[in-house]
Amino acid sequence: MMAAISNSVQDLGDPLHEEILSCRHFHGVHLTDTIISLTMINDVQATTSNPDLETVTATIIGVLNTTLDDIVKHKVPADLFLPNLTPKTKDVDELCSRVSPYLFGKIALRLVRNFVRVRPDVLTHHQQVEGEFDRQAMHKNNWFGQA
Repeated sequence: MMAAISNSVQDLGDPLHEEILSCRHFHGVHLTDTIISLTMINDVQATTSNPDLETVTATIIGVLNTTLDDIVKHKVPADLFLPNLTPKTKDVDELCSRVSPYLFGKIALRLVRNFVRVRPDVLTHHQQVEGEFDRQAMHKNNWFGQA
């Protein structure tokens, strides 16, 4: 679970406060396994106490022993990201076998978390460090296979 959360922090920013709403483990993670995280933001709400903060609800899927390049070549079942879903291992494996056989047996976990962070637009006034991951350039260059 912590590997999946740690991966998502790189894209979503450091949380000031967080709460795990649900977490289900489907396939075991072993010492030699790698795990990548697929994250969908389900909801973003402004906080009432501080206009520079927001509360985010996100669903994170931990995928075993694959790469982002391999994931982009295959469909990821959108139903895995539904925030109120509470699937069993057999349900996840069945969904993957129907929609994306490549992912069959590779979904390690699914968790939904709420966290408070500084709004990204508040942070944009800081100068970007040379070599820092540039998300806008990735989207502009269609690195995610979007039309």
